[in-house]
Parts: sequence; structure tokens; C-alpha cells
Amino acid sequence: MKKRIITSLLVLLLVVTAIIPNTTAQAAVSISKSSLTTYEGDKTQLKITGTSKKVKWTSSKSSIASVDSTGKVTAKKKGTATITATVSSKKYTCKVTVKSATRTIKIPTEIYDTDIMFWGLLGDAKIIKTSTSGEYTLLKINAKSLDKQIKILKKDIDDEIEELVSTSIVSSVKYNKSLTTIDIHLSKNYSDDDYSSLLGLCVFLSYIQVYQGVEYEKADVYVTIYDENNIIQSQDYSSELLDAYY
Repeated sequence: MKKRIITSLLVLLLVVTAIIPNTTAQAAVSISKSSLTTYEGDKTQLKITGTSKKVKWTSSKSSIASVDSTGKVTAKKKGTATITATVSSKKYTCKVTVKSATRTIKIPTEIYDTDIMFWGLLGDAKIIKTSTSGEYTLLKINAKSLDKQIKILKKDIDDEIEELVSTSIVSSVKYNKSLTTIDIHLSKNYSDDDYSSLLGLCVFLSYIQVYQGVEYEKADVYVTIYDENNIIQSQDYSSELLDAYY
């Protein structure tokens, strides 16, 4: 009797398995990166997944970014190129942006040794060469290490903004992509003692501009401050606000 029951259950299981469709979909063919930002001399491996078919790799501008038969991309010089992987006549692309391996920062020699903030925020960026040209000192810096430091500084700024919002000192703070403008919306808990923190955000943005290649004297942020009723309280450049404050 038990044997008959077990046999019946096995038959039932086979029938159910046969009528339930296989919902496991075959993995879609895709490229590992659709866009890539890299630096001169760097190598990056691209991959095609979801197929075992042969892949043909090509570059639209091999002088800027070349690619070998395995999908390894070599960044050669500043510019943009498109890497294409062809699988059975279907194409998968990755837009490659190549940045210069180095960046030169121009700073007035008279403040070269005195701007403590400049050096402090520069962090672990690798200086390759220092030279003097007239009234200026030129710093040739490894661009990848400098961009890494800029990313850290931007995170510090965003963390500070989040702290100001969470403590209801401001309701919002927004700066544009080029870091040249910032809108600050005050909240009811704001007091004059918090003003220095807001100016500090502007200082950070100005130095990041310099690290991105803006001339030292031209780096500035246009600040618009709104009161708790969303009415403009003041508008001016951060350099003017700092001079007035100190």
C-alpha cells in the first residue's frame, strides 16, 4: 500500500513538473560598462556577458582609446571614443572619456606658502613637479589622485549640508555642477552663529574650482541666501562675503 502511494506521488510530481513552464530566462547579452572615464595610460577591461559567442572589439578613435581582441581598453590621449563589441551582428557600445594624466594648478607665488587651507584641502593629491613662472607658481599634479581628493571634498560638503538640514539650521542647500553658484534656504532655527558654517561651504567650493583648473584669483561662488519665507535675504560673491565677515 505504501509503495503504491509513493509511486502515485512520484507520477503526480512528474505531471506537475511537465505542465509548469520553465520561467528561467536566458541571461541577456550586455557589456560591462556603457560609459567609462579614465586617464591617459590607464588600462580597463571590458567584458560581454550572457553569451559564449565570439566577440569582435573595435574603437571609433584608436588614437584616443584603443581596444584589443579581449576587450582591454588602453587610454592614449585626452578625448572621447566609442568602443564597440559586435556579437553576431548586434552591437554593444561603451563611450570612453579620456582625461589628461596630469593637471596644472596656477597659484600666486606670494601666497604659495601662506595659504594653509589650499594645502590642507589638497590632501593626498600627488604633486609631480613645482615650477615658477613670473608671479605664479605652477603645480603639476597627478590628475587621478587630484580627482579622488575632489570627490572626498564634495562628500564632505554634502555631509555638512545634510547635518545643517538635519539640525534645522537650513531647509536646503543646492550648488550647481560647476560649483559657481549656491542657493541657501534658511530655516527658523538659523542664527548668526551659523553663518561661518555656511561661508565654509563656499570656501570649499572655491578651492575645488581651483583643483579643477580654474585660476586661483577667479575661483568664486555666487551666493544667494533665502530667509525662512523663501524671500531673498542677500546675494553676493563669497569672496565679498568673506571680506565683510572677517
